[in-house]
Amino acid sequence: MTSQKEAKNIAAVYDTSLEPGQGIPLHFHNDLEEIYYILSGYGIMTIGDEKQEISRNDVVYIPKTAPAYIAKFRECAPSVFLQYP
Repeated sequence: MTSQKEAKNIAAVYDTSLEPGQGIPLHFHNDLEEIYYILSGYGIMTIGDEKQEISRNDVVYIPKTAPAYIAKFRECAPSVFLQYP
């Protein structure tokens, strides 16, 4: 789920914590790419039709317009999310 693509500008940086059982609802951005860096915990990330377990130190690239969500984190999961125009 990582990519060799590079985004040129950072639009936003979010520091988010998910409690066990929480997730991030299905969403997409028409004009932003996202990169998630998982600081701890583990769960299931879905981007488009691809589903994969993610855990500590994973970096996930989400292209513009790709529907994505995180389901059921199984530990407290601090994460950093970056959005790029």
